[in-house]
Amino acid sequence: NLQAASGSIDLRSENNDFTGTVQLSATSADAAVRDINALNLASIVRNESSSLGLASATGITAIAGTTLQLAQEAITKTGAGKVDLRALGGEFQTANTITTENGNISITQASETSTHGITFNHALTSTSGDITISGRSISNSGAGDLVTGSSGNIDATATAGGVTHVSGTRYETGTGRIDLDANGN
Repeated sequence: NLQAASGSIDLRSENNDFTGTVQLSATSADAAVRDINALNLASIVRNESSSLGLASATGITAIAGTTLQLAQEAITKTGAGKVDLRALGGEFQTANTITTENGNISITQASETSTHGITFNHALTSTSGDITISGRSISNSGAGDLVTGSSGNIDATATAGGVTHVSGTRYETGTGRIDLDANGN
């Protein structure tokens, strides 16, 4: 358990190698963690009675050298709290909905292995922040609407495969742009 109370957590060294589930606890503006291998995050939603997890306004950056695994929970960030999730050498799948107010949502999968990609089965929503998804392939096989208001933009880029979604999926912005780029199609 990494507890910073009202301080920030900044563990973005490329040499970090956590062996087990990582619990981040802080109430500051940001918490960042990186693992050279797989990164398995425990609940990042704040539980006030135990002081575990991140405050709703605390942004999260989680970078895994291979696969990134999240707890099965909805992530909601208030104010400028951002959500930046990266699986550099493996697959990534959302565990539940991700919602922000002004903070951006960014999901990156950077593996070049042909079977790796991003799967999101849950809604990604921001009141006014940008939503960016980039991976070898992007697949929405469930209720994964991407919605942002105001001038927020939606960018989904598949670097080698396609951007696929089930019928009825919504991509919606207020006055921002929507850019779906499938380099493999």
